[in-house]
Order: sequence, then structure tokens, then C-alpha cells
Amino acid sequence: EWFMLLLRELMNPLYGMFNLEGNNMTWFNMASLESSDQFFLVGVVIGLALYNAQLLDLRLPLVVYKKLLGQGAYGKSSSGGPLCGMPGVTDVTSAPAPKVTGGLATSSAGLGMYGGIEAASSSGLLSRDAQIRAQIYEMLEDLSDFRPQVTKGLRDLLHYKGDVENDFCLTYQVTYEAFGRTHAVDLVADGKDKLVTKANRLDYIHRYLNWVLNDSIQRQFEPFRRGFFYVCGGNALSLFRAEEIESIVRGSDEPITLEQLREAVVKVHPMVEQWFWRAMENMSDAMRRKFLVFVTGTDRLPAVGKLDIKVALLGEDVTGRFPTAHTCFNQLGMWLYPSYEMFEDRLFRAISESEGFGIK
Repeated sequence: EWFMLLLRELMNPLYGMFNLEGNNMTWFNMASLESSDQFFLVGVVIGLALYNAQLLDLRLPLVVYKKLLGQGAYGKSSSGGPLCGMPGVTDVTSAPAPKVTGGLATSSAGLGMYGGIEAASSSGLLSRDAQIRAQIYEMLEDLSDFRPQVTKGLRDLLHYKGDVENDFCLTYQVTYEAFGRTHAVDLVADGKDKLVTKANRLDYIHRYLNWVLNDSIQRQFEPFRRGFFYVCGGNALSLFRAEEIESIVRGSDEPITLEQLREAVVKVHPMVEQWFWRAMENMSDAMRRKFLVFVTGTDRLPAVGKLDIKVALLGEDVTGRFPTAHTCFNQLGMWLYPSYEMFEDRLFRAISESEGFGIK
């Protein structure tokens, strides 16, 4: 619970380090005024939670875990540059032919350009244009997790059959809002004067995606990554896919069934067992998640392992005292009430109206 409450505060948009985006996702604030030490701290806390097998209510998009692991379109070339970086290339048709080094396709300047499909690239199964398209589709899918409307616009541009230049009126300059002001960024030199056309739209989309997912947040993400690997360094993480790391960190978001709860609860005092399972059966999925938060500090079941929840008896009660929980031990303490109705009422109110330790 301490990890959950601490990260909830650290990632609060009011502090300016992260923004709340679409689909209720959290993304790095490119205009944050906080020092790199603060992002390093967030990375350390997430690394500590993963190291200690603590589930977190962390709504980071999948691309964050891909970038941490260097997988897909966010891998590393032999020169150490990001695979999706394309500085110095004005359009797709003028890009130098890739050469294969270390099993990855890179440009002749040593800049990795065509990541995300390393095996196909090294084997020569895909053309240069197909490799870029494959990377763009992967990055669009990643962007859709937290900016679905922007993704829809880019996909419309990618497949538009009309006059791109006059209908979209786009240039290689992008803008963003920060602290009440509009800031402009050129994706290429003199980007405000370079129009997006049907011939170069693939290059524009690629550069735009690289700016959003990499360049614009590099100052924030690099210390975040260093903090994460300060705790979770080593080769073990390379055995996992990004989706698996996300599942380990966040747990499963599937609806919680009664059978899953029976597996998670390893011990119930016999004097309250029948009433306890009757109450669990009457709970909605949302209420079951609140129950998990009350007892364990997280609203999710772990992707691996068990929670080992225990339900203990605190004694008899006729005054209506509320149940208690010890989140460090995943233990729920229940009173033996005169009736099932009082049992359910006190349990439901306890898990609905409590905050745990809280942070003030």
C-alpha cells in the first residue's frame, strides 16, 4: 500500500511531472520543470515494487515498458542510438539504403532507423519502405493507448487518397501547449516551411511519432530508466516481453471471479467462513476490487503467484465495530456479529469508506 500511495502522489498531474492522457493513462510531461532526480526517484520506486513483487495501480502505457526493455521499435542499434531516430533524413525516398550490423538494420550513418522487426530486417525479407511502415504501425498502436484521437488523425493521413498538401495543410512543425503558452518544434531544419505531401507523409508520420514517443520526453525518460535499472539491473528482464513486465507490475485487469478469490484466500476462520463467502458471492467486480485494496493495498490479482489472504476472527461484537486489515500481511480481521446482515453491512462499509494509511 505504501508503494501505491507514494506513486499516486509522485505521478499526480498537479505536480507537473506527468500528464493524465486519454484512456486514463499517465504520460511524461515534456515541459516538466522538475529535475532529473525526481524522475530517477520514480524509476527507483517502480523498480523496488517490481523487485519486491508488489502490485501497483500504475496506468502507464505499454510503450513505457517497451522503451525500458529496448524492444520492438525502441531497441538499440549497435551504435547505441534509438532505432526510430531519423535525424538528417528529409524524406523516405532519399534515405540511404540500410546495412545490417549485429543483426539489426541501420542507416549508413550508423543511425538505427528500422527497428521493431529485427529478424525480418536482417534476413532481407522486407524492403526498406516495408520496414518503415511496419515500425510506423507498431508506434501508432502504442500511441493509441494514450492519445487515440491523435492516432486516428495520423492513420487518416497515412491512408488518405486525396490531395494531402492542400487538404491537410500540414508542415514539418508541430506545436504543444505548456503553462499557457504555445511552443513550436521543427521536425527537420526549417520545418515550418516544409509542407507535408503524399510523397513524404510516411517520413512525416515517422518523425512525428519519434518526437512524441522518444525525443520530446528524453530528458524525463532517461533518468526514469536509470532509476528503474538501478534496482532491477541485470539480464533477467531480457527474458520477458514488455506485456509480461506490465502484467507483473500491474497484475491482471480481468474481472475477478469467485473462483479466483477462493484461490487467493488461503485461510478463513471457521466461525465466519460461511458468511464471508456469502458476502464475496454478493459482491460486484468493483466491490471485490475494493475488498482487495482494503486487505492487500492493490485492486488486482498478481499475474504470477498468490496473495495468500487470511481472514481472522477478532472476537464477538454486538456494538457494530468495523473490520480491520493488515495490508503488510494480507490479513482481514472480522468480528462475529449477531446476524449476517450486520456482517455484510460492516464489511461493505469498511471496504467502501476507508483510505488505508493515506498521505497528507
